[in-house]
Amino acid sequence: GVVGSAGSPQSIKGRIALRLAGLCGVEADQIRLSFDRSNSLAFLDVEPDPACQVLIMPGASAGSARIPVRVEISRPGAPVDIRVFSVSVEIQRTVTVATAAIDRGSLISEDMLTSEQRWVAMGGEATLAPERVLGANAKRKIDVGRPITGGDIQPPVVVQRGDLVRVQVTSGGITINTQARALNQARDGE
Repeated sequence: GVVGSAGSPQSIKGRIALRLAGLCGVEADQIRLSFDRSNSLAFLDVEPDPACQVLIMPGASAGSARIPVRVEISRPGAPVDIRVFSVSVEIQRTVTVATAAIDRGSLISEDMLTSEQRWVAMGGEATLAPERVLGANAKRKIDVGRPITGGDIQPPVVVQRGDLVRVQVTSGGITINTQARALNQARDGE
């Protein structure tokens, strides 16, 4: 497929890039497209006559990095030219990356993380900001250089089974405070 530069902003490829960048909330240089070889690749570099009306209509992607894009070109006195392209989309984002291997269950500290600019697939699992990762536990082993996503972490365990905990129950206007032993471990927020 065709990857990278959107070419001229007036070309079909450039117009698709601008439309998708706008939908993703990024600048045109922060989006990278790849088109299926089965598409009319020469058509993508065409710069339509200024008298033409060009409509770029991305389809639903349902969490996929590959989306259908419908292109309609209307020329005065000519039938509408309609083409559908299958486009893979990557977006340049700042991601939180592991600087060291993080074992399953480990508490994640600042020295294990860095932020980098990376190309990530549109529709892929969102990476997290460092403040969301710090102090969390790794759900699974996280390799060096791997961007960290919500599926990689969980809140830290703050109560162990058998710990003495304070329990507060409120019903109506009555509040009861007491201490009890935790029957199970609990994570922050549980």
